[in-house]
Amino acid sequence: MVDNTFALSRTGLRSDSDELNEYPAAQYEEQLAEAQINRVVQSLHEMGYSAQGLMAAGTPMEVIPEQMALFNCELLIISHRHLSSLGRLLNTSVTRSLLEDMLQPVLVIPRKSQ
Repeated sequence: MVDNTFALSRTGLRSDSDELNEYPAAQYEEQLAEAQINRVVQSLHEMGYSAQGLMAAGTPMEVIPEQMALFNCELLIISHRHLSSLGRLLNTSVTRSLLEDMLQPVLVIPRKSQ
């Protein structure tokens, strides 16, 4: 998932548009997401699993179940942010919400420090 604020795909800008240069933060976020998706899919393929990655923009609680149903996914693999105590109080945990609401199994992988 890419935060809606940083989702170039939702703006209608083509990848060859000169306007993309005006959104470096959005480009960076999408590049990070795409690289992470590629690493995970490659690792799963190397382990013998059939996997595909998808980058989608929107709210996680709407987009993830919708895309999983569309592609008939059997497992959701996600990582989570390490929020401070204050961050947990102020922000709803997407991971916790997904764990509570998803019908399919959810595998949560800790995010490595950067």
